[in-house]
Amino acid sequence: MLRKIIDYIEYSKTEKGWTSKKVHDEGQSLMKHEIAEGEIEAIEAGKRPDWTLLGLPEIRVNGDVFKNEGEL
Repeated sequence: MLRKIIDYIEYSKTEKGWTSKKVHDEGQSLMKHEIAEGEIEAIEAGKRPDWTLLGLPEIRVNGDVFKNEGEL
């Protein structure tokens, strides 16, 4: 079985709080992503979570591609 490549992490804000999932290169949900302490705070502050500082994988928030504050 070939391993799926994670294309992006999708964060969604719901009435019950934040959810996230890993989505693979074919656009299907691969698995639930456990939100680590500080991830949501970083996103709300306009910064990528620490574990993604190299720019991988892409992050989407409520369907929009996330960019660091000041990033083009």
